[in-house]
Amino acid sequence: MKSIRHICVAKLANTYIGFDVQNVRSVYEVQKLLSLPLPLPNIIGVFNQRGKVLSVVDSNQFCKLQVNAETKDYWTLLHLEVNGEECCLTIDSVEEVKEVDAEDVREPPSGLNAAMKQFCTNVLLDKNNRTIMILDFAKMFSVLSRPVTNA
Repeated sequence: MKSIRHICVAKLANTYIGFDVQNVRSVYEVQKLLSLPLPLPNIIGVFNQRGKVLSVVDSNQFCKLQVNAETKDYWTLLHLEVNGEECCLTIDSVEEVKEVDAEDVREPPSGLNAAMKQFCTNVLLDKNNRTIMILDFAKMFSVLSRPVTNA
C-alpha cells in the first residue's frame, strides 16, 4: 500500500518549498503589516486576522535565502499551525497542492545552507523538473520560539 500525503507548494526566492497541508490554515494577500515596537529576529510585523494577531516571519531572512531588495505593494502570507502554535510566513506565491507518494521523495541534498538543512525533511523532484524542498514547520516554529540571547 502506497503512503500518500499532500503538500502545499510555495515559491520563495526562486526556490520551491512545501509544507504538509495539515499545517496550512490559509493564504492571505495583505497590503500592510503592523510593526512591532521592539524588533525581533526574523519577525517583520504582525497581522490581524479576525481578531487573532499573528506574527509574520520574513521567510527569506529566516531561511537565509538571497533575494533582491524590493519595495512590496502587498505581502503574500502562508498561515501555518502545528500543535496549537501558529504564525504567517512571507512567500512569493502559492503554486499548488500536490499529492506526493512516499516513493518519490529523496533525502535533502548536502549543499543546502545551514538554515534550510535544519528544516528540510525531504526533497521531491516533480514532473515539471522542479526541486521542492519539503520543510518541517514544527522544527521551524521551535527555532522561532527560542528566547533571544544577547551573545
